[in-house]
Amino acid sequence: MTVCNKCQTILTDKNWSPSTKNRFHNICKHCEYLYRKQFKPSKKEDPEKWQYQNDLTKLDKIFTRLEMIKAYGVNCVHCGENNPGFLVLDHINNNGYLEVVPNGHDFNRMLKRHGFPGKGTQLQLLCHNCNAVKEYQNNRKLGTEIVSTTAEVYIKQDYSISEEETLALKQQARYFFEKTEKRPPAPYPGRPKSTTPNISI
Repeated sequence: MTVCNKCQTILTDKNWSPSTKNRFHNICKHCEYLYRKQFKPSKKEDPEKWQYQNDLTKLDKIFTRLEMIKAYGVNCVHCGENNPGFLVLDHINNNGYLEVVPNGHDFNRMLKRHGFPGKGTQLQLLCHNCNAVKEYQNNRKLGTEIVSTTAEVYIKQDYSISEEETLALKQQARYFFEKTEKRPPAPYPGRPKSTTPNISI
């Protein structure tokens, strides 16, 4: 039996959101709403602060994804493609569907906490084209794809990058944000807008 860490209510499928459950946060929907309202106001209540925090979340997702790409080799292991927008993380044993943490930002954050493990043995970088070819050629056409029926167990390892590399990734994340949103990130409420020039790569 699992209870909410805030109000001690028994957590069920009705009062425990899947996204919170998948992140192993024991908090009911009501307490989660109160927490979010306290630290992240609605768009109507404070549009400037809402936009600022929303942009911070987007930048964090981009930055974590770029960290993941750097940790797993920067290039597609088959064709050498290095555009971050074209790269995906592939499960070598084709058992990604068994992951407890869904693929995407939460999965990247979980890998980061473990030091980005399994490079070349469990996980690899592929471009979208090579990932599609792997599925079509090995699975549908040749029928030779081996799919593991057990989830991956990731062994925690040490991983760190220098301050210079971190700064470069932050600049790159800002570049992709501005390229996607067609504007710079919102400034903190009350501060003047940033005059930082566009950063290219």
